[in-house]
Amino acid sequence: MSATLHQSDELLELYALGRLPDSDSASLEEHLLVCELCRERLDQVEAYALALRSAIAQEPVSATADGWFREFFQFRNLLFAGGFAAAVLLAVLYLHPRANIAPFASLELTAMRGNMVSIQPARETDILLADAPAQSSTPVQMVDASGGTVWNGIPEPVSHRIRVMKQLAPGSYFVRLFDSNGGLLHEYGFQVQAP
Repeated sequence: MSATLHQSDELLELYALGRLPDSDSASLEEHLLVCELCRERLDQVEAYALALRSAIAQEPVSATADGWFREFFQFRNLLFAGGFAAAVLLAVLYLHPRANIAPFASLELTAMRGNMVSIQPARETDILLADAPAQSSTPVQMVDASGGTVWNGIPEPVSHRIRVMKQLAPGSYFVRLFDSNGGLLHEYGFQVQAP
C-alpha cells in the first residue's frame, strides 16, 4: 500500500473490526502514521461500528435460537393451560348430577298388556322386541306419552333389537311396530324413572 494514497472506507472498516489480514494491517498502520485524514476517517468508522454493535445488542432476540426457545416454551405453557382446562371441564361433567346417569340401559318388551317395564335413565337404551314378526324391514317408531316422535328406525333383522342413542327423559314411552303398508302391528310400552 502506498503511503500517499488514502485508504478506502471498506479497508478502514475491516481494520476497525479486526478482520483485516496481518499482511494488509501492517501497511495500513504505516499509512495511518503519516496520514491524518485516514486517521480521522478510521475514528469515524470505529464510532459507527461501535454504534452499530450497541443497536444490535438492544434489538429483541426473537429471531435467534434463544428467542425461538422462549416462544416454544410460551406455546408449551399455552398447551398445558388448555390441557388443564380440559381436565377441569371433564371433572365438572363427571361430578355433575347428570354424570350419575348410567351409560347404557337394556330391556325386553313384549306386546302383551299389563304393567309397563321400568328402567333407570341412561344415555343409551337397547330394546329387545320379544314377539316381533320375522320381517327384517318392519319400521319402528318410539313416541312419548303425548304422542311426540322420539325415535324412528328399523330393528336389527335377526335379534329384533333397536338401539336409541340418546338419553330419554323420565316418563312413559311406546314403541310401535308397523307393517310394510304402514299399519300398526304391535305396540310396546315402558317407563323411564326419574333419577
